[in-house]
Amino acid sequence: MRVVANYSTSLFDYINSDKNLKEVLSQGADESLLSEGAKKTLREKGISLNGSTTKDASVYETVQETAESVRDSVIAFTGSDAESLFTTAESSGSTAKIVTEVKSFVENYNAFASAVKEMGGSENTTYLEQMNELLSKDSDAYEKIGITFAEDGTLTLDEKVLDGASVQDLKNAFYKDNDLEEIAQKSIRVQANAISGKYAATVSNYTDSGTYSNSALSSFLKSI
Repeated sequence: MRVVANYSTSLFDYINSDKNLKEVLSQGADESLLSEGAKKTLREKGISLNGSTTKDASVYETVQETAESVRDSVIAFTGSDAESLFTTAESSGSTAKIVTEVKSFVENYNAFASAVKEMGGSENTTYLEQMNELLSKDSDAYEKIGITFAEDGTLTLDEKVLDGASVQDLKNAFYKDNDLEEIAQKSIRVQANAISGKYAATVSNYTDSGTYSNSALSSFLKSI
């Protein structure tokens, strides 16, 4: 798992500061042992326990993977190499590398959005809505390079428009965009919820006895 150091709040900083979730998980993986308040906290984060109500762990793994991909795309435009990416394009007149990064961003963001919707949870949905709002603030700049916003919150890309976009228009849309960095921060919070959800989905499948689940729980809490 990759934790991006570029952002002030790391994945594990977020989990460690999230005392409510940690306390919920410390009560055990069996939902029958949790208070209504604890269950509500889990549901808000897209986590449910016990048999048929538990999502497959792969749902949470997909959120983890796509969250990291979104941050990789953000780093391409806001990280230390971003200046050379745009400077090289300005001097060479070729936007090929920037266009490739833009296509990756759209693909990664859409995959993340779909995965978060599948994971569910009111908190995760709110983060996704906030990310969409941050992107839509620059809708005029994005439209100039072929990116528009679908009603379901995903991005639609007109590759013909993108391929013909000028370096300046690409730069206006993506270069060192503070909103992109905030989007990366929010993806960290969703990923933290996915990690917790994956743990809950995994240990709740063990029903023979509580021994293994309690041991796994203890290891998990120590790790965070």
